[in-house]
This record gives sequence, structure tokens and C-alpha cells, in this order.
Amino acid sequence: MKVYSCHRACLSACLGLSLCIPFFGCTSSDPNPMDVPPAIPGEACTPASQRCSSQHDGSVEICRADGRGWFSQMCPTGTTCNVTTGSCESVDTGCEPGSARCEGSPGTAARAVCAADGKRWALEPCAGLQVCDASSGACVDPVCASGESRCEKGPTDPDRSTCAPDRLSFINTPCPGNHVCVPTTTGSTCVARLCSPGDRQCSNDYLQVLVCDTSGTSLEIIETCADDEACSKGICEKSTMPLGQTVRVTSSDGPFSVSPGRYAVVVVNTDTSNDEFVDYPLHLDGSISDPVTTTFRHLEPQKVSDPAAVSRGYPMSKGRTATVFPRPGPEPNDAETRTFFVPRYETGGEETIPRTATLRASGQHVRVWEDQSTSSAGTLVPDTVLDELMDRLDHAVLPRAKAMVGEPTDVDGNGKIDILFTDVLPDAVKAFCHPSATLFAPGTFSVSYDYGEVVYAHGIDESAPVWETSTLMSHEVAQLIVLSQRLEPFLSDPESIPPWVEADIYAVEGLASLVMGWSGQSHAWPVTTALEHPQEASLARLTASSYLADATANLASYGFGTLVQEYLFDQAGAMVVSDGGATIQDGGGKAYLQAFTAGQEGWDRIHPLDGRPVSTWYVDFATALLLVHLDGKLAPSTAKDPRTAFAPTVLDTKYGGFLGPTLRWEHVRDSSKKGPIHRLMPWSQHPASMRRGGLSFLAVSVGDSGATMQVSEDATTAVWVRHRP
Repeated sequence: MKVYSCHRACLSACLGLSLCIPFFGCTSSDPNPMDVPPAIPGEACTPASQRCSSQHDGSVEICRADGRGWFSQMCPTGTTCNVTTGSCESVDTGCEPGSARCEGSPGTAARAVCAADGKRWALEPCAGLQVCDASSGACVDPVCASGESRCEKGPTDPDRSTCAPDRLSFINTPCPGNHVCVPTTTGSTCVARLCSPGDRQCSNDYLQVLVCDTSGTSLEIIETCADDEACSKGICEKSTMPLGQTVRVTSSDGPFSVSPGRYAVVVVNTDTSNDEFVDYPLHLDGSISDPVTTTFRHLEPQKVSDPAAVSRGYPMSKGRTATVFPRPGPEPNDAETRTFFVPRYETGGEETIPRTATLRASGQHVRVWEDQSTSSAGTLVPDTVLDELMDRLDHAVLPRAKAMVGEPTDVDGNGKIDILFTDVLPDAVKAFCHPSATLFAPGTFSVSYDYGEVVYAHGIDESAPVWETSTLMSHEVAQLIVLSQRLEPFLSDPESIPPWVEADIYAVEGLASLVMGWSGQSHAWPVTTALEHPQEASLARLTASSYLADATANLASYGFGTLVQEYLFDQAGAMVVSDGGATIQDGGGKAYLQAFTAGQEGWDRIHPLDGRPVSTWYVDFATALLLVHLDGKLAPSTAKDPRTAFAPTVLDTKYGGFLGPTLRWEHVRDSSKKGPIHRLMPWSQHPASMRRGGLSFLAVSVGDSGATMQVSEDATTAVWVRHRP
């Protein structure tokens, strides 16, 4: 006897019979697990669901209670499996032997034929791709495929037909309102009308004329406007701003008409008096929109007297002590052990900290010392990094710095720059130099200072890449060289040093970071901050007399000085790099750096060698930055103006950094980003004010009706460039 159960309850017993009728009300029957074959992988089903057997023998298949396969069960006498319901149902009596009918869903129904005894229907599936015709019970070829559709009339008509469920005819299923039927490679689809057939309009960039096709669902290009034209209301017309050309507008131009198109804009204020805010000086009226949508984060002003404002340890002050009391001091020492006097950074160098250091390495240009007063050997200068550090310093950093800014002084006669790695610097200060004290003979001041060309630096983190340290050293070495050259005429009498020797502090910092960007170690670090926050640009800050003179300055001030120096250096010819940095020669840029170093202060020294005044070259500089965004977006006929260009940036194939301006994310070492670092602010997000001597970069789209702009501030120029997407 076989026992069947439903929900663990015994329902009926089969007494030697070949089939068993489940107990009334049971939704499924499961044989005794001992009699059920193992579950079939991939045969998952819904427990208790039923279907007709694929053998078409009138039996039913029932899903196991565990949902892991099917078991077969013959329908009782007088019943057969209905393919529509998947259950055993009574057989119609009195059917005509040999007659046929369709059983199942239309389009997939099986053909059933009345048995010879006229008491049951036997399934006889249609051959091949044929389907059962419910009207005759015959197997016929289908008229269409399931899901097939077609357009019944022309391309502008909504009439559409789809294949009927039985696949023997098409039925009318028109497209919804404002849609038309459009043929496709697989049939048809309903598409919303975009336009009226034959209507003309402009492309989104206003460079082409488009016409609506006969279906009203797409636009086709029928004309591309010339470079001196723009599309307006479906017609190419002369543009007030030819494609790719820079157009400069000032307050004296009054209202200025702007033709349709996409524009990159920079608003430039050339006021050098201060960095106070003025009302935003550019006004637009007309068909204005944003070609892009970007949210901008503003950099909060920070006082540079706060160490947190200093990134990577750029020093806040390098002022020399003002009081002069000749007295005996430390003598030069070339031995392997030396006592250094580290200027206490917190007091501006008016106090020093004696430290005992050991010489770790001596090269052609530098000597590396390690402070071992409280640290064991190898703690501040790990043995694992020393060889690579010396290679970078002696074969790249120092030679390239000297090629750009010249030789340093050599007051101690050792012909080298001494770098002390110590553990007494504040955490916020990674490195600094103090030439206004260390270049003077021992005994000059009341405080004991080191004598010579000295750089003080934090100990090296063994887990950090060596190129970080070598990049930082390139900045400090360059600053040391420039300041030593400016101090050299006054070394015999420190009281004769004029105030301008240490003037234009952010321009000097910019020069040092310029050298950093050409060292091939990484890139000019401060520039990324300046470019990410162009609203912090300020001409007045460039000529600040000290780090503490401008309470609104912040890290972007360092980077802005770097950008200006990069531009002026590049305008003079920069450096010529070949063979991936193996060969670097002066291309004319050194003459500018020498002129800057020799000049006294202010705009008499901060200008290109061709003599352009700040009101001119600053607009050229801003235009050059704007054009970084438009690489490949100008007209092929656009002539390049050397006054609005930066030098190219080259990868150093040996040291892994870059040689040249840091303007794109591709030139930031280890960055995964791409494109220009600075972004164009959508017009809708432009600020209510901007700084005097500042910059504001914009993205503007002018529509069919055009626009009118006006500059309201005398010291302001708006530079517009119409471009391709």
C-alpha cells in the first residue's frame, strides 16, 4: 500500500490500485518521501501547483511540497488534464470520434481530438510552428508572431495594429494622444510628437539649423552655420561673437548684444588697491540659461596667523630679527656631527632650539642631516628612503631649481644646502628656511643662529612616498635661493636691509611653488586649492608685505601667486623639456625670474618682460585660464594668441611627477580625476559680489532671442568665448 499525505495528514490509502484519488479539499498530494525520487536541480516550482504532463497522456503533474520537483499522477477514469487549468476535469461525453478542438491559451493552445470511444479527448500538439485555430480546431500557420506590431498608415498617423492573442490576425491598437506610429526594424513603436513636420529650429548649441521630419518625431540637420554665424530661430545669422574668438567687454562699451550660443566667460577685476568685495559687475538680460548644473563650495577666509591655514607646512612668517647685537656665535662645522640652532617657529625665529644632528648623506648639491638629540639614528631619516631621497634631490630638485632661479649664496663656503630633518617643528609646519638670520655671520644677532644656507624640515614618514618630501624640498630650496640673492648685497650690514627685500610675499611664495611644479616630483600643490576656489583670487594679496598683513588670506593665496608666476614665466618662454625630463633647457623663462628677483617690489617687478601693465596682462592671464576649459571646443580656424597661453605640461618619465603648469587633474600626481581643475560656474549660481582684483568663471547659454550684457564697474573686463559643446 502507498500512503499519500497533505500537510502531514494521512488522507487516503491505495489498496493495490495504480492511482489514488486525493482526499476532497486537499490542495496537493505528496507521495511518501520514501517513494519520491531525489529533487531535480533547476526544477524549482511552487508547492502544490499543477500542470498537465508533457507526455500528453491526460495525466497531471503536481509540484512537491518542498518545491523541488514534480511527480506525475494519472487523472481518474472519466477525467483528463485540462491544459488551461492544469487540473483533472470530467471529459465531455458524447463527443464525435475524430472531432477536434483547441485547449489552452490562445496562440499557445494545444489541439485535442475526440477518442474513438467518443468519451475522452486526447491531446495532439500541432506540428512545427503551427497554432490551433479555435474556430475549427485545426492546426494552421500563424499570421503573426506574439508581440508583433505594424503601422497601418503613413508616418504621421497614430493607427497601429498588434498581433492578436491567437496569432491568427492583427487587431487595431492605436497610439495614445500626441503620439504617432513609427516603423522599426522589429515592427513599430509609438513615439511622442516633438515638432510639426517641416518646422525649423536651432540645435542646443546654436551651431546648426534643424528641420522637423515628416513624422514629427525627430529633427534633422539641414545647415551648419559658419564660424562667424549663430543659429537664431531656425536661421543662420551673423554673430556678435564669432566661434572661438575672445571678445572683451568693459563698462565703456555700454549695453552689448550677445548672439545665441554656448559661452565660457571670465569676469576680471584689475583693481590692485585692496581685496574688498564689490557688487557683481556683470549684468545679463534676455534668453539666458545654464548649459551645466554644478554646485560650488566656497572657501571660508582664514587668517594666516592660524597654523591650520597652512597646508603642507608652508611657513607663515620668515621675518628676520630686528635687533642687532654682535657677539660670538657658532662656527661652520663640516664634521659628521653638528649642533644646529632651529628657529622657534612660534616666535617668528626670535628664539632658537639647540639640536645635535648627524650627517646622513652628502651629495653634489645638498647635505642631509638628522636630528638625533632625542631620536635614535634612522628615526627621522629612515635608511629605506635615504638613497632615493638623495637621488631625487641631487639629480632633479636642485639642478632644476638652479636652472630656473640661479645659484644660491654660499656664505659658509661648503657649496651645498644643508637640510636638517628634526622633530621640533610644529605639526602644521613641514619645512621652512630663515635666510634673514642664517646668512649672516656668527655673532651678528643676540640669538644664536645657524650659519649657511639651511632648510629645516619635519622628519620623514617612512610610509609616505619619497616624492612628497622631495617636492616640498623643491619649494624651500627655491625660496632660499631667491631670498639669499635678494639679501646678498646687504649681508655685511643687516641694518641696511630695505623693507622691500621681503616684499610681495605671496608672489615670492608663488615663485617657490612654480619651481615645485617644474621639479618633476609631483605637481604644484597649492595651485589645486586656488583653482578649486577661483573666487579667492586677489591682486592685492600678491603684494602683501608679510603673511600676517592680510587677515583674509588663505591657502588659495599661495596657489594664486603660483598661477600668476607660472603665467609670467611661461610668457617669457618657460623651460624646454625633452626626452621625458632627461633634458631641460631655459626657454627664456629664467630671464623673467631673474628680473623678478632683482626688482624691488610691487607691480614694477610683477609683470611680463614685454612690459604689459597689470590692467592688460591680468586680463590675458584670466583668458588663458578660461581657455584651458575649451581645448578642442574652438573653431578650427581660431588663431592662437601666445599672450593667452600657458606652457605645455610634460610627464617626468623617471621621477613620475610633472614638469610645467598644474592646470588639469591629469597633471596632479596620483589623481583619478580628469579635466580642468577649475570649473565654470553656471550663470544662475553667480555670486552677488566679487573681490577687487578677483576672477569669476562662468558658463552661460544664450537662447534664440539673444541677450544683452553690461559691465557696471570701471576696473572690470568680461571676456566671452563662444564654443562648441
